[in-house]
Amino acid sequence: MRTANALAALALLAGCGGTTDPATEGAADRLEEAAEQSTPAAAEELDRAADNLRAADGSVTNNANAQINAAVERAADAQANETPGNAAGER
Repeated sequence: MRTANALAALALLAGCGGTTDPATEGAADRLEEAAEQSTPAAAEELDRAADNLRAADGSVTNNANAQINAAVERAADAQANETPGNAAGER
């Protein structure tokens, strides 16, 4: 449940955007916070997205929302495939 809330918060964050490096850093921080509350597979996706935002050093702020949305979708998919009782990865 906490992960679903964290993913929902990230979806809202994606709508905020940002045009400065601090906004990009804030988005990366929120991705990492969500990763801490996620399953291992979802956390890996969220951490990777945070690292990618930071590595771009603000040069992708116009595309940051798309990156965040894609990371949230990948994390949700990863978590759905990792749900207990779903060993085959079926939904």
